[in-house]
Amino acid sequence: MITMTIIPSSIDFPENEVSYYNDYESHITIEWIDRNIGTIRVKDSISFELIADSTEEFEYPLKTWTRVTNSDSYKNTITRFTVNGKAPKIIDSSEYREQDCICQEQKIKLKGFTKYEICYERVKEYNIKDDYYIGFRAKYIVNKLRVCLNHPDDINAIFTCRGTQLDFDTIVNDKGRIEKKYRSIILPRQGYVFVLQQNN
Repeated sequence: MITMTIIPSSIDFPENEVSYYNDYESHITIEWIDRNIGTIRVKDSISFELIADSTEEFEYPLKTWTRVTNSDSYKNTITRFTVNGKAPKIIDSSEYREQDCICQEQKIKLKGFTKYEICYERVKEYNIKDDYYIGFRAKYIVNKLRVCLNHPDDINAIFTCRGTQLDFDTIVNDKGRIEKKYRSIILPRQGYVFVLQQNN
């Protein structure tokens, strides 16, 4: 049986840059730094195919937000980053506040291909009492997504869809591990959220 997802005509495909992501995977691991004060370390290993409209040059950003009240307990580092198996040159890196959030952004330039294999690992340290959400909101169309969250037993994690047409399939839902898969198209601004709560 062939299944089709209809993409609304109101969705604009960017010209000369990203058309969509393919096979997006995110493996997230949470561990305690100091349970008494609520600081955690979150390691997120991400891989996907970036499909471009053409071989022309374009800028590609990596951007993340974290709600932070005490910047002394906050760290945000990309520990590994490859494009087609090679480390790219980061042309711009910035960090700034937007109200109670810190935004960090790195930019690279891509050209010469219509498909890029992108892999990177981000490690964050912050207080779970400040920011108890881990989520993904698509900037571009995503074709198939898998996410896996490993967390300490004394942290409750609840998964919820963010505006998707269908529910995510549950692959694993055990104590300390949640794995979900979306087998169809995720449109821009859709995605998922994990809500975290520390057990007393």
